[in-house]
Amino acid sequence: MIVLKNDIEFKVSEETNKFGWWHHYENEWETFILAAIDKYLNKDNCFLDVGAWNGAVSLYACQKCKEVYAFEPDDVAYQDLKENIELNNFKNIHLLNIALSDSKGKAKLYADQFGYSISSLINVNPEEYKSNEVETELLENIINKYKIENIGLIKIDIEGGEKKLIPNITTFLKSNLVPVHLSLHPDIIGLETIAKILEPLQIVYQFENELGEILALEEIIEQETSEILLINNNKQ
Repeated sequence: MIVLKNDIEFKVSEETNKFGWWHHYENEWETFILAAIDKYLNKDNCFLDVGAWNGAVSLYACQKCKEVYAFEPDDVAYQDLKENIELNNFKNIHLLNIALSDSKGKAKLYADQFGYSISSLINVNPEEYKSNEVETELLENIINKYKIENIGLIKIDIEGGEKKLIPNITTFLKSNLVPVHLSLHPDIIGLETIAKILEPLQIVYQFENELGEILALEEIIEQETSEILLINNNKQ
């Protein structure tokens, strides 16, 4: 199947676990992050796709930038994305079967069914969710290992795992001021936790919604906003 989104075209394999997703949603997907990609990525910078799933974002972004580092700990989703990358013969997507988190080692990844974009390091349903052990890593270690430079944009959509990841990378973000598209999951980690992880960042970032409106932290919490773009306070 050929997917055409904006001015970007790529193929997706009909043999993957969630192939039907592409038919179901047609072009009504990821409009916010794709707009950020169009704005912030160029052929000289890199993109970090944290929670890459089937590649909907990475397959688009790799045609806009120099290199993509796609992180997907869910083995089923990882294999789907790997197949899609190979189908397109993309050479600038570095696919990593790990979870970025707050420690280096091993952790449990939970889901009722793996490969369905809801796997998480947070177990929201202990009675029904099953688990797999996955490798976890620190962002700073990955950057050093792969010598990643000139990051133009980071996308984070990890089903509540932001509770662990964001505090760990706050110092990095405050030092580098990289734009970040962040999906929030108040139903998983709660509004109080979201406020706690965002509060240190509001000193250097402003928070923007899909409409381009600047939101105060209090508005994000009050509206239970699910997606925000973190932008350097001093650079639009």
